[in-house]
Amino acid sequence: MAYCGHRTKTGGSCHYPRGKCPHHEGGQRLPPGTEPAPGEASVAVPEAVTGRNLHGLGWWLVERVLSGEIEKERAATLVSVMRVIVSLGEEPPSDSEVEEEAILRAKLAFGMPPVTSDEWERAARLLDPETLREVRRQVEAADRRARELDSDVTHGLDGG
Repeated sequence: MAYCGHRTKTGGSCHYPRGKCPHHEGGQRLPPGTEPAPGEASVAVPEAVTGRNLHGLGWWLVERVLSGEIEKERAATLVSVMRVIVSLGEEPPSDSEVEEEAILRAKLAFGMPPVTSDEWERAARLLDPETLREVRRQVEAADRRARELDSDVTHGLDGG
């Protein structure tokens, strides 16, 4: 691929593809007003950014640097930001996730077991394996008692 090659302010060569460089045309600077405004993105925002996928963003960045679409300096800035994001750890849960967890914890505290599959999955993340087994055992015991009561009532009504 042919690059613009125009000398940059830092003394390096411009790595935009020839004919697509927003800063230079034929070795000359473009007239004012035709350059991107400061802070204006010269590259479309990748899906990896909107989806918060750092691995995808990393590979997207490698492709753009190798093709000359993104300058090495700009790529270095993105890599620095990616490092900061990784150092932050997991993204905090949303307000609705925090609320759902609080509701489940309250239900468990009052002896009410999880009901939906989502609640059981959340309980599996919150509880240690032994506690989760005990909750399941209690649910099974309550189900058995309910079946026995139902059977007793049904037989009692039949006169049996």
